[in-house]
Amino acid sequence: MNKRKLTIIGFTLLGLGVFLSLGTWQVLRAQLKNQQLDQYALSVAQPPVRVTQGSQLVRGTHVTLTGTLTGQQTLLLQNQSWQKQQGYRVWQPLRTSWGMTVMVDLGWIPPQQRHLIDTQNQSLTLTGVLHTLPLPGMRAGHTPCPASRWPYPVYYPNLADLQCYHQTSQMYDGVLLLDQHASNQLYKRDWQGLFTPMPASTHYGYAMTWYSFALISLFLGGLFWRGSSRSP
Repeated sequence: MNKRKLTIIGFTLLGLGVFLSLGTWQVLRAQLKNQQLDQYALSVAQPPVRVTQGSQLVRGTHVTLTGTLTGQQTLLLQNQSWQKQQGYRVWQPLRTSWGMTVMVDLGWIPPQQRHLIDTQNQSLTLTGVLHTLPLPGMRAGHTPCPASRWPYPVYYPNLADLQCYHQTSQMYDGVLLLDQHASNQLYKRDWQGLFTPMPASTHYGYAMTWYSFALISLFLGGLFWRGSSRSP
C-alpha cells in the first residue's frame, strides 16, 4: 500500500472519528435535557417533604427547607437565557439551623433589573425541588475565588467553588429550584424553559448534521481511494 492511500485512510478515519463524536455528544445532551424535564415534572407533582436535621438531601426530591436566606452573598449565574433574552439566574445561600447550606435558585432576571435583587438576610421557609448543579455544554471559563464583590457574577460553579465563595464545607452539592408559584414574582421560574433554552430537538438536529458530515467524509474518502487506485 502506497503512501497516498495511507494518507487517504488516515484523513477519512480522522473525519469519521471527529464527526461521529460530535454527533454522539449532541445526542447525549438531548437525552440529558429530556431526563431533567421528566425528573422535574415527576418531582414537583409530589407533596413536599420537610427537611430537618439528619434528613438526607436527595436530588429530585420536592422539599420544604427553613433557614436564613443570605442575600448579602448573592451569586449571579451568567449567560442564562429566557425567551431568547440574556440575563442571570440569581442564587442565594440558605443556611439551616443545623449548619447545612443549600443554594437557592430564585429564578431568572434581566440585567436591567439587577438592582432590584433583595440582598438582605431573611429567615424563610422555602419549597422547591433539589436539583443538580447546572453544567455548561462546554466549559470555557472559571470565576476566581474568593469573591471580590457581592452580588458576584459566576460561570457555572461546582461544589468546591460554592464552598469557597461562602466559606463553608457543609454545602449541598446541588441547588434548590423554588416552586414556580413562590411569592417573589420579580424572577422568572419557568424551569423547563431555563433547563432547555436550546430544546432537545435542536440537539438532535445538530447530531444529524454531524452524522451527515461523517457520511460525506466516508464518501469522499472512497472517491479519493478509487482515484488513487487508477493512478499509475
